[in-house]
Amino acid sequence: MVDYCSGATTKISDYNIGGVVRSIFEAFGVEMEDITLRGKLALDRAQQESLFTPFNFYRLPAQPAIGLVRFSRATASPQNYSIPAGAIVQRPRSATSPAVQFRTRLAATLTTGATYVDVSVEALIPGTTGNVDAAAITEIPSTIQGVEAVTNPGAFGTGRAEETDSDRKFRFQKYIASLSKATRGALEWAAVRSNPFVFEALAIEDPEVTCLVGDSLNLSAGSVAGTYTDRSATARDPDDAAFPIFVSPSGLQTAIFIGNIDLFDGVNIHLIVASSGITGVWEYWNGAAWATLAGTIDGSNGFTIDGNLTYPLPADWRTVEIPSVNGHRLFWLRYRVTATASPVIPQVNFLSLPPGRGYADLIAHDGTGQLPDTMKTDIVAGLEDVRACGIRAEVKAPILAVQDVVAEVTLDTVKVFDRAQTLADCRDAIYNFLQACRLGQDVPIAKLVQILMNVGDGAVVDAKVSTPTVDRVIAPRQILRAGNVTITEAPVP
Repeated sequence: MVDYCSGATTKISDYNIGGVVRSIFEAFGVEMEDITLRGKLALDRAQQESLFTPFNFYRLPAQPAIGLVRFSRATASPQNYSIPAGAIVQRPRSATSPAVQFRTRLAATLTTGATYVDVSVEALIPGTTGNVDAAAITEIPSTIQGVEAVTNPGAFGTGRAEETDSDRKFRFQKYIASLSKATRGALEWAAVRSNPFVFEALAIEDPEVTCLVGDSLNLSAGSVAGTYTDRSATARDPDDAAFPIFVSPSGLQTAIFIGNIDLFDGVNIHLIVASSGITGVWEYWNGAAWATLAGTIDGSNGFTIDGNLTYPLPADWRTVEIPSVNGHRLFWLRYRVTATASPVIPQVNFLSLPPGRGYADLIAHDGTGQLPDTMKTDIVAGLEDVRACGIRAEVKAPILAVQDVVAEVTLDTVKVFDRAQTLADCRDAIYNFLQACRLGQDVPIAKLVQILMNVGDGAVVDAKVSTPTVDRVIAPRQILRAGNVTITEAPVP
């Protein structure tokens, strides 16, 4: 504006900062810039909304945290005491945060002879502020007859902020995938829309098993050397001929190897010839060596009958490459022969991984990693609209994997005024990240370090994680949640 006017007229000569003309120009300039920015933001929003609006696909509003609180008294109740719907309880205010209030969702009764009753509550204010630790709710602002104390036995984690743009796009992709019937996307969308508190759903089909028969194995713990025969195609097809799963078991250098690109928590075994006189051990690769698989429940009884092998997923299970067979870098189990006596080599018709041929597992949860019974019932009903005829879809809760974190941070001596608060912020950042992990989401150590380094806009100048010691790998049917999170300050040299 200054350039234009100085060239268009000679009657105005004072364009200095602070002058009358300059001030008028600046006022117009600020308004024009604001109008331009608002117009651009509105256009960007309109372009984005134009994708969702034709499908009536609206942004999800904030959701209040929901959980159970326990109303209790020290002695047995002499009579029935009513706890009304809408009764208020709260997490006390602290030096850094206000009180967080919750209300009972339904009326309940502390019955005669009882010392406590559990009641469902929801946060008054939707959003993540209602996500509180266990035992955080301890106050009853207004007296409830017969009740002396309140607490929440478990943490609350179902509170959600208004849906972000990225989450909305992710959900929209699921919706588009659901428009076809009898697909994984259709099953997942049917689960999400069946109940408003379903946080996430994942359909798992029969994973493709890889099967190797190993012979002349190097039995040192850290070796994968040996001679291998790939039996994957035969193992996947029950119509193919059966195959022996060991070679010369009397030599004790033979094993069957079962692998997949993802972690798996079981093997379905179907035999033609049962094993006899062979003893073995199930092992997995822990990143450095073969280790005994703990907690196995072997329904096949060592390949003597048809059955399912199940086991808890080891936290240190890692991929390893079997170099002599097409470079298979997978998560491997092996059943290694340890002793024989007049052995009969078992022959397998086919092998499969959970959920098995003709089945689908639908893993769903409410944001805390739990699947309440009412939610499961809603999902089962919703799947009937999209499930393929003849296919059984079973709704299951995730397998909960708990991760402790121990880390040490170095704080900036200039930027940090309240060291205790900054350490608490670091702890909260790690805790909230773990509590928000999705199904099958791995947690690299580098990610934990990044989260700590982002606290306080430069408040943390260095971070070292001592637990976990390796990246945490999570199976598709698992979900990671926070255990004990301990953050300490590195000693000042």
